[in-house]
Amino acid sequence: MVRSGRAPPTSRILDGWLLVDGVVLRASLVLRRTVPTERRGVLVAEYQFLTTWCIDAPIEAIFDVLHDSPGYPRWWKGVVSVEVVEEGDEIGVGELDHFTWRSVLPYSLGFDLRVTQVKRPYLIEGYASGELEGVGTWRLYEGEGVAVVYDWRVRTTKRWMNVLGPLASPAFSWNHDVVMRQGGKGLAAELGATLLLHD
Repeated sequence: MVRSGRAPPTSRILDGWLLVDGVVLRASLVLRRTVPTERRGVLVAEYQFLTTWCIDAPIEAIFDVLHDSPGYPRWWKGVVSVEVVEEGDEIGVGELDHFTWRSVLPYSLGFDLRVTQVKRPYLIEGYASGELEGVGTWRLYEGEGVAVVYDWRVRTTKRWMNVLGPLASPAFSWNHDVVMRQGGKGLAAELGATLLLHD
């Protein structure tokens, strides 16, 4: 049930592209943008990523796996550990998890993620703080398979990443792409499903 009263979002696959509620998206990375921003006299790298996976599995099953953050290391290669710092309410709002990620590039990232919104089985949103700060949102769309869309809008807080941001952003973006592809493949494998579309 969608609490807003609107019909559930729908998706269709059209020749390798994804049609979500009338909007055409590419199968995997759709938006990749780096925005240098000055904060308190320091140049900060801000990143906006939008990633889409299309998986042939029930929407409830996909939602359950995504909602179980401590289970991520089991199926997502880039996630080293997830520690629950604070429990949330009965639907998970307020839960605070500490994530440690190890990427393809030779560095690790650690950050906390507080769940701020849950609308089963269509939405999970959280606010990140620590070495990354910003908002991450999972949206699920049911149709020919399920479109899993992740919107990740963050800025880096590590000094070396901010200093190198203007030069290293292509490498950081490539690294993000690799980690997200691993996530799509891992999620499908965890569900015993087929990853219908990915980059």
